Amino acid sequence: DDPAFLKRQLRNSEQRVAELERQFNTEKDLKHLNKKLVEKRKTVSTLDTQTEIMIRQLEVLAGYVERAKETKTPVDPRDLEDSAIKD
Repeated sequence: DDPAFLKRQLRNSEQRVAELERQFNTEKDLKHLNKKLVEKRKTVSTLDTQTEIMIRQLEVLAGYVERAKETKTPVDPRDLEDSAIKD
């Protein structure tokens, strides 16, 4: 066998190994990024849910305050908080 031919084969094999290593690392990076994306989506979903709950509580509190203004009755802030959580 020709030494130049063997060197070319070795170089081609080393390049192929390097290419496969890059692909492997890219796939690992993509899996890691995908995992982080899933975690962030869960976080956003949780925050959206909490936002909806807070908006509803604010709407309920605003309704109590508006009724208190209309009836001119004093409002106990602790009662408001308890009622907003229940409603």
